[in-house]
Amino acid sequence: MTQINLNDDLIGEVMTIGHYHDAKEAVVSILNSYLKQHKQPHTLFDDLRLPAEYADDGLVALFERNPDMGRGVDL
Repeated sequence: MTQINLNDDLIGEVMTIGHYHDAKEAVVSILNSYLKQHKQPHTLFDDLRLPAEYADDGLVALFERNPDMGRGVDL
């Protein structure tokens, strides 16, 4: 849990303008509103994107053609 100290005058003004009953309600409501406005929705691209720590040689291997693939050798 995080503790935040707010100036009494500031929280009083926020409570007056927002018609909140107590300081906790005001802070929770403001933070929830902020998250709704700024949180990006999860997209299909997020699921398909390779992680940043993905090895470079692993990425190259995804696009590299194996010359022996599909060749049969009978001995």
